[in-house]
Amino acid sequence: MLPLATGGSPAHMLALDYALKPVLGALGARDILDSVFATDAQLPPHAAGGFVPEAALVQRLDRALQPLLVRLPSPTPALRCSA
Repeated sequence: MLPLATGGSPAHMLALDYALKPVLGALGARDILDSVFATDAQLPPHAAGGFVPEAALVQRLDRALQPLLVRLPSPTPALRCSA
């Protein structure tokens, strides 16, 4: 489980560790990764809709997801048909 949250300022960052993580644990989450918090300024709106995360935020997300990537099964090689 990767806890993610956004907020208006870094003052809300600890809400993940002190509020969300205990709830996730109580609900039975076994593996809770380090959380990632982003401020609104790190997610500027895109002209076509949605939001575009800043590069630093993407790097933090990539680092946070590393423990999950090592657990993914290796892709199965594609079967080839001989003609």
